[in-house]
Amino acid sequence: MRVRKHTGQYNDLMEPEKTEPLNSLRFPNTTNMHTHGLHISPQIPEDDVLVEARPGGSLHYVYNIEENHPSGTFWFHPHIHGSTLFQLHSGMAGMIIVEDEETDPGLSQQLKSVSCPFNCQHDIQLIFQPTLLYSNVKNAYKFASMQDDIEDNVDNLANYIVASTGETFKDWISNDANGISYFTTNGQLEPTLYIKTGQMKRFRLLNAGGGPSLEVEFVDANGVSACDIREIAIDGVYLNEARPMKEGKSLLAPSTRVDWLITCSAPGTYVLRSNPSSSDDMSLGSLSRFTGTLLTIKVNGKVASPDPIETILPKRPDYVGDFMSASQEEVNGRFVVELSPITALNREQFPADITYRYKIEVGKLQEWYLINTSPNTNHPVHMHVNHFQVVEYTSYTGPYGVNSGPDFMFYSQNNETCFYQHSGYSENTELTIPNDPLKYLGHNDRWLAGGSGTLGYAKAGEFRDNLLVPPLSNITVGHFYTNKILLFYGIIFSIFMKDSYIVK
Repeated sequence: MRVRKHTGQYNDLMEPEKTEPLNSLRFPNTTNMHTHGLHISPQIPEDDVLVEARPGGSLHYVYNIEENHPSGTFWFHPHIHGSTLFQLHSGMAGMIIVEDEETDPGLSQQLKSVSCPFNCQHDIQLIFQPTLLYSNVKNAYKFASMQDDIEDNVDNLANYIVASTGETFKDWISNDANGISYFTTNGQLEPTLYIKTGQMKRFRLLNAGGGPSLEVEFVDANGVSACDIREIAIDGVYLNEARPMKEGKSLLAPSTRVDWLITCSAPGTYVLRSNPSSSDDMSLGSLSRFTGTLLTIKVNGKVASPDPIETILPKRPDYVGDFMSASQEEVNGRFVVELSPITALNREQFPADITYRYKIEVGKLQEWYLINTSPNTNHPVHMHVNHFQVVEYTSYTGPYGVNSGPDFMFYSQNNETCFYQHSGYSENTELTIPNDPLKYLGHNDRWLAGGSGTLGYAKAGEFRDNLLVPPLSNITVGHFYTNKILLFYGIIFSIFMKDSYIVK
């Protein structure tokens, strides 16, 4: 059944607030709301990320959920250009669940027994956020630094003195030696969940942050799990079948959702934690990765002996079906998205004049190539509204980019200055070529080989609305668009594709 959902947003914050040029941290007291993964219109009054609730203002949203919308785990967060990351790390996010219906093909009694709306007591929603990320995490933006930059009244913290050290509270909490570096779970610090031995649960996991990735595992004090865990969905789209985790972990990049089915056959105390492994460095590059406990699970009591987890999952709608076997003649358009060492797409930062760079036709198959020119940085690519299917990782033969602050330039793999640069390039720019700039080449070979060290790669055929594009990589993805306008965002920059919005 088609659902028409109304919601309001009211902003009780006050002026003044920091104003800065475009593509800077700014507007901490201005907000809006964006849903991630829902197939709804990005136009007013639905999911327009360019509208603003200024201090004292409000917004009214109306979401039209079509009857063929996939069930799954989605989420919402603010999306004001300049304060999105700050507001996310302040805790402004939530989960959205589009529930399964009894008429869904493939909805087994087992899955029904652990899912809302049928058995919500076994449907566990877990939102992880870096709201206490004050000490150093590799390549992460410490929250205290962000508060400073966006002028979040952090000077008030100087009035509070830590008696044992004589430091201001601001200095103490951001001192790396004090180790104040935590993700919260549903707004709590390392909470405890109680479940019964043998009781199946559905876990919905969301990394609702804009910084570190999570490499999530479920283990006891000895690093061993007596639990059977199967991934059943990624980014709100069911997999073809329930499957074991790769090397016992699920990768949650910022904005990624993963659904699990889980049963524990032995009582005990377990932890859900992020535990990065150096073996995955080559597939992840210099990505910020969090290490720490997210949730403690006490397993006790007993229910009937658990049944094996079934592999069958509900059938997906056609527009998240399977296009892996599509012929080249069926592809209606091809487009390259190049990620740069600075936060830019196709060598262009988010423009002050919102203009469309590429147009597509509704309902036509597209093939896109996601390319990362950075020699070390992994870039997440977020696709708003529409999911895409991962086709393959192919050989990267392009240039690598080097930057110093806002200045950047490109070199060939033979370390020669490229003839084609970008509109802001100056021949007087002098940058230092990094040591071993081609270190991360070879993703296609590692992806094909599989096995250990490949946690950072998506599998062929998976649907995502968020994908990590590792340094010096080339990933082919396919899209089949339905009746929605598409907006594409990579980190904080945009390409807009405009077409007619069709209402059924």
